[in-house]
Amino acid sequence: MRHYSQLTLEQRYGIYTLLKTVHNQSEIANVLGVHKSTICRELKRNRGKRGYRYKQAQSKAKNRCQGKVNPRIDNNTWGFIKTLIENDWSQITLHNSK
Repeated sequence: MRHYSQLTLEQRYGIYTLLKTVHNQSEIANVLGVHKSTICRELKRNRGKRGYRYKQAQSKAKNRCQGKVNPRIDNNTWGFIKTLIENDWSQITLHNSK
């Protein structure tokens, strides 16, 4: 089973240039080494009135990715951890447990 990875800026530029040279989606997928459905989804998501624009597609992809990431530790907890580290709390705990 192949591992999923997002398209890079270089791959998006490849899509853009191959579209401009009148290649179809299957040919583009073969050149880039991705599945043709990946190209289809990329074009659906990022094709506008002015066609496919690779810089805009990369920006949209980054925005979608950032919106999904939920931090496991909130800022208050990070602040508390930083305080413990600054006060060398881990060393105090080790000395007290002996």
